[in-house]
Amino acid sequence: MIRYPVTRAALTAAVDRHAPTWSRRAKRRQTRITKAGAYREKKSIWSEIKPVLTDFQKNKCGYCERKLEAPEYGAIEWDIEHFRPKSAVAPLPDPLQYPHIALNGPGGGGGSGYYWLAYDVENYLGACKICNTIMKGTLFPVAGTRCVAPGTPAQLAGERAYLCHPLSPSDADPQDLITFDGVLAIPAQASGFDRARADLIISLFRLNDREELVNERARQIVLFGGYFEKRHRGDRSLRIAEILNFADNPGIPHASCVRAHARMWADDPGRAREIWALCEKMTFSL
Repeated sequence: MIRYPVTRAALTAAVDRHAPTWSRRAKRRQTRITKAGAYREKKSIWSEIKPVLTDFQKNKCGYCERKLEAPEYGAIEWDIEHFRPKSAVAPLPDPLQYPHIALNGPGGGGGSGYYWLAYDVENYLGACKICNTIMKGTLFPVAGTRCVAPGTPAQLAGERAYLCHPLSPSDADPQDLITFDGVLAIPAQASGFDRARADLIISLFRLNDREELVNERARQIVLFGGYFEKRHRGDRSLRIAEILNFADNPGIPHASCVRAHARMWADDPGRAREIWALCEKMTFSL
């Protein structure tokens, strides 16, 4: 995961440019939902603004950083994910699988969901169908007190959510939670709540267990590894500089993994070279 910096004002403005009547219609719907105290719509309208999310996210899943098809053809690959579920929050299927976290309530579920955020653009995230449908669903474990009625941003922050919203400027930078050792996602912190968040995110989205995700990260390391090697050996040419500047581009697949590998070349070039060789072997043995 990486941070995609966007303010609420910028997100709202982009929605209004893309679908000028959407915000007005969404507000009417949200008023009805909030008055009813539960989400019961049979047909929604948030898919209309899917291209806005995919644009801010550089056509990448907000959770696993897979590159997906651009909006012209890729709507079927994308889901508008409600970060805080609009309906009842499901408990984790096996809380014992997450020994480092302290759940609020049995298994972390409960309540009627965050119905009052069903049409809040800050609660949206573009996600691939695997992450949204298979992995996350309506899960939203918290360590604090869960809001069960329309709450203030401060009350929502007080929930101490384990998941991280990469579009939210008020949430942690995902790269402060999760980094990479080669192709493997690992917690960036050794202990504490941030460590627990990372453990849950890595486990929940199976970031190290999905073969194609791991292979895609290996291919990215192979793509840039030779250029990191050239720079390490003293090549300061403009071409090398331009290519390695692109390696930091948030639009590339698995940018967080590539950035971690870049740091490794600076801190431990021997280890970085070993990982590059292993990734080459992985890539060309497929």
